Amino acid sequence: VKGLLHGFATWSLMLLVIGIFYKYYNKPHNAWQSLAANSFAIYLTHEPFAVALQVLFSGTGMPIFFRVIIITSVSLGASWYISDKVLRRSKIIRRVLG
Repeated sequence: VKGLLHGFATWSLMLLVIGIFYKYYNKPHNAWQSLAANSFAIYLTHEPFAVALQVLFSGTGMPIFFRVIIITSVSLGASWYISDKVLRRSKIIRRVLG
């Protein structure tokens, strides 16, 4: 019974999140378009930021929730900025990244 309820709760939450994103985030927006255009470069460049920040925060007593929020925000923001403002300005790199 526990497995059945767990599966039902998981599927329900997944459908709820998909429904919320479909209703509220299914519109063109400059931020979403910029993230989409830079998604491959963000994927390639976010890892060093994430690892470095994890090492930086490993010795602190900060709660894990706040660490996840900070690491996600900083690594996404920094890798987006680098890909949008630096990498996509070069003709050669723009050819590879699209």
